[in-house]
Amino acid sequence: MDLDGASIKKKVRPGAIELSPDECAIIVNYEVEEAMLSETGEPIAIDRKPNSKKIKVKTLQQSSNIQALAQEIVEKCKLIPSSKTGKVEQLLKRLQQRELETGVTSMEEYSEKDSLLLRQRLEAERYQQEQRRYNEEAQGEVEQYYGMPVDEIADVENLDLYLEKLYDEMEDKVKATFLIAQLARSTENLEVLLMSENLLNGLSRVLREDGRKSIDLAINIISVFFSFSHFSQFHQVLLEHQIGDMTMRLVDLELKRADEREKIEAKQGMDTEAKQRKSMLVTRKQDKLLYVCLYLLLNLAEDVNIERKMKKRNVVVYLAKVLERRNVELLILAVTFLKKLSIYKENKDKMQECALV
Repeated sequence: MDLDGASIKKKVRPGAIELSPDECAIIVNYEVEEAMLSETGEPIAIDRKPNSKKIKVKTLQQSSNIQALAQEIVEKCKLIPSSKTGKVEQLLKRLQQRELETGVTSMEEYSEKDSLLLRQRLEAERYQQEQRRYNEEAQGEVEQYYGMPVDEIADVENLDLYLEKLYDEMEDKVKATFLIAQLARSTENLEVLLMSENLLNGLSRVLREDGRKSIDLAINIISVFFSFSHFSQFHQVLLEHQIGDMTMRLVDLELKRADEREKIEAKQGMDTEAKQRKSMLVTRKQDKLLYVCLYLLLNLAEDVNIERKMKKRNVVVYLAKVLERRNVELLILAVTFLKKLSIYKENKDKMQECALV
């Protein structure tokens, strides 16, 4: 495919609107979509970068005019369509209630018990907001994979249909695993998913056979396992299906691919914007895959015996390589993992060999 004549078209897509978990503010999420177009105007690749804007709100009183404030915010923020005025008003009412409950007292002035309860409430609210955002963005993420609207949202009642598609062509596998990943993001679906005898068997088989062929497919399947890994009671099931082993192999593969791609780019040069854009798209997908893989491994490493097995598989070396990348969230995750591993002397010795300490 000739990319030299390609052009870039940018578009901003408004997303979910939510409360800041710890400030008197509203968060407006949005995406900056960059579509690479051929000379004929056909989309070659689409890249979506999530972003957010924080709108700070002055301290809300019982007498505050919520309706007028919501209207003012919508008029001043171009990222919020007028149709969302009601949503903004609802959020402001919740924010007002939260402010009145907490008053002006700082966290330090609370008793230890009250501080714990407040932190738990804020954490629960943050989790609920994250789940709402996942649901609202589900359709947009499907479009990102296929470059066109997909008029199907994940439904747990269709799980058997998604599993059947794991035996179809690659595009069907990617779509099916994406929808299963959407289901797994909701904790209320996890036990239902595990009740399906074919789920983990089917996903692990497809990952083992086709995970190397499609990074999108690998991201989707690992994302499902990652959702389960948040809960210790599911760890044994994941280990029985050799998820830890396959995840380590994926990390090794992607880091080797990254090294090889870097050598090729250094040799051939990145003399056009199209080549640079293509490289950025590949890097972004690799970062996403590495993130869910390493986070899954970190969760499984709660078991000291599993952590020791990872050490024998050179997890410290992999994390050292990850520190050469630029994705901030990935870097924070790698440092967190290394900090956990540094408890044991043998891991510290390996870190010294990698010039990390």
